[in-house]
Amino acid sequence: MPRFRKLRSRTSEIHKGVCQTSDIQKFDRDRFRTSLFLPEELRGDVWAVLAWNVEISRTPDMVKDPQIGLIRLQWWRERLTDIMDDTITGIHNPNITASQNNPVLAGLSGAISRYNLSGEDFEILLKTREHEFRAGSFEDLAGLAEYAQNTAAPIFRLIARMEDPFQKNNSDVVANQLGRAYGLTGILRALPVYLKQGRDFLPVDLQCRHNFEHKNIQKYVEQAFPSLPWVSKSPGGPLYAIIHEIYVEANRAFDAAMQGSSRSEQGIFHDISLRTTASYLQKLRRLHLNIFHPGLATPGFLLPFHLWWRYK
Repeated sequence: MPRFRKLRSRTSEIHKGVCQTSDIQKFDRDRFRTSLFLPEELRGDVWAVLAWNVEISRTPDMVKDPQIGLIRLQWWRERLTDIMDDTITGIHNPNITASQNNPVLAGLSGAISRYNLSGEDFEILLKTREHEFRAGSFEDLAGLAEYAQNTAAPIFRLIARMEDPFQKNNSDVVANQLGRAYGLTGILRALPVYLKQGRDFLPVDLQCRHNFEHKNIQKYVEQAFPSLPWVSKSPGGPLYAIIHEIYVEANRAFDAAMQGSSRSEQGIFHDISLRTTASYLQKLRRLHLNIFHPGLATPGFLLPFHLWWRYK
């Protein structure tokens, strides 16, 4: 796989500071690997967007006090506003100079300027992360699905505009469905960590429908997957029922994204993200929705070979 090794070797040459500062490879591994298949001249700017997203998405993990978390997110919003104002007006903002020492902001400023990226998608990402500090639990599955969509779809839209500045396709519409499927799949994979941390990502209406009580979580895990780490052939119980409903919604969104993608040509990043999501959903099905299985840490092992063959 000479081309794939060549792509990996260049990760230290383009925007090295961005990658090291934001830990894209560690905290957003799938999208980082996807970015390696993009044209070299585009990769650095895509990393800048991913780096910024990593910074804000990690805030709930890094900060336990809601007020401090909201202050941190507001700081990123203000720096983003400075960059946007500087790009739109052409009048140099002194705050930009102060931010140049931050490689994430420096890289993001260049990406926004070169591709005329809209601040709307960045604001959606910020408001979605603020939700985790303000709203607490999700009232229903629709609310969880909207949250999942808003954590991923803006990234797909931004990168689609970078790949196709003239917007020749219906990427905005398709990105919403892909974002919903990608986000819900990510939540399912991360659910064991969320449950351990006490972060409530299970919709309230599903908890009520299936008589779920957090104090009985260990019991529900045993009911759903009684032979951990081996998958039970007959899973059940409240936790499994909730996981199944979230999985069905993720599949529904994925099917809609597939249909939309087939009607018009999409970019490389979209195409690979679609295939990655499909791989995780297929693996979940094979594992009987066992979200605790270590195999869910990565997509199917054949996926990198398929992608290399497709884009070599």
